[in-house]
Amino acid sequence: MSDSLKNQDLTGGPDRGRRSLLLGLAAGAASSLLAPQLGNAQALITEGTDYEVIQSPLVTESEPGKIEVREFFGYWCPHCNDFEPALNDWARRQSSGVVLAHTPWAFQSSQVPYQRLFYTLEILGKETQLRARVFGAIHIDHVVLDNVNAQADWAAKNGLDAAKFREIYESFTVQTKTQRASQMASQAGVSGVPTLVVNGKYIVMRGNPLPVVDYLIGLERRQAPAARKA
Repeated sequence: MSDSLKNQDLTGGPDRGRRSLLLGLAAGAASSLLAPQLGNAQALITEGTDYEVIQSPLVTESEPGKIEVREFFGYWCPHCNDFEPALNDWARRQSSGVVLAHTPWAFQSSQVPYQRLFYTLEILGKETQLRARVFGAIHIDHVVLDNVNAQADWAAKNGLDAAKFREIYESFTVQTKTQRASQMASQAGVSGVPTLVVNGKYIVMRGNPLPVVDYLIGLERRQAPAARKA
C-alpha cells in the first residue's frame, strides 16, 4: 500500500477531509440563508487551500462554451450518498452553461465492480434514472452489489434484462471506460471521494466544496473572453 493510502477513511477513500464533508455541508446549508456571507466567503477562496490547479488538465466532455463540473464518486461510498442530495440541488440551480458529469472511482480492486455497474447502467441509458435506487439499495437496504451476479439480479428486479446487463458489464467497452475513469482520477490527483473537478483544470479541496465550485465557475467565465482574444 502506497503512502498516499495510509490513514485512509475506508468508506470514502484516503482521508483528505472527507469526514469533514458532512459538517461542511451542514454549514453550507445554513450559510445559504445568509447570502451576503457567501460573497465574503468566496472572497477568501485561495489556490492551495481551497483548490489546486491540475498540472495536466483533463479533457472535458461538455460542449464547447460550457463549463464541466465532474464529480468523482463511488456508489459504495456513504459520503457520496450523503452528498448526493446537496449536489443535485446545486445542479438544478445552474444555468444551461454548466454541465454536471460523474466518474466512478475505486482505490482498491473490490470497488471496481461498482465502476463497471455505473458504465453498464450508463450504456443501457438507465444510470440517471436508477442512480438514487443504487445508492438506496447499498446504503439503506444494505444490498451487497460487489459482483456481477448480485448486480444482474438487482438489475432484473428494477426492470432491466439480466442477460443484457451481463453482456454489457463484461464488454470491452465497459472495461475500457473503467480503465479510463481510473486514469482520469489519477491525472486529476483524486485521493478520496466525493471530489469535484471544475472544467478539467481545478480540483476542489474544501470539505464544503460547492461554494468553491461556484467561485471557480465564475473564474472560468471571467477568463473565457480573455482566451478568445488571445
